[in-house]
Amino acid sequence: MTGGYGHQLSLNERKEYGEGKVIPIEVVDQWLVNDTRKAIAAARKQAEEMNDSVTESFIYGLADVNFQLGTSWCTKNADGSSGGFKKTWAALKEGKYDTAIAN
Repeated sequence: MTGGYGHQLSLNERKEYGEGKVIPIEVVDQWLVNDTRKAIAAARKQAEEMNDSVTESFIYGLADVNFQLGTSWCTKNADGSSGGFKKTWAALKEGKYDTAIAN
């Protein structure tokens, strides 16, 4: 279950802001700030595993991926099982961007 700008609700948040309940804009905005910071931090860490030619724009592209799919997108599926986008991640790390896009 999500709220706001795609924030995945924790169990406690689900209890407080369950389906059909109004979420105050202040809460939504804070989730956006926190989720964005988390996504950018994960992207910077992931970029450390890549080649030296990674640009700031590329890092923000990775941040978008982390925001949309979660920060474990390259190691786990959405349900927590292993798998995810490992092939895509491997291709990115090797600089094989066409392969990553195809995956």
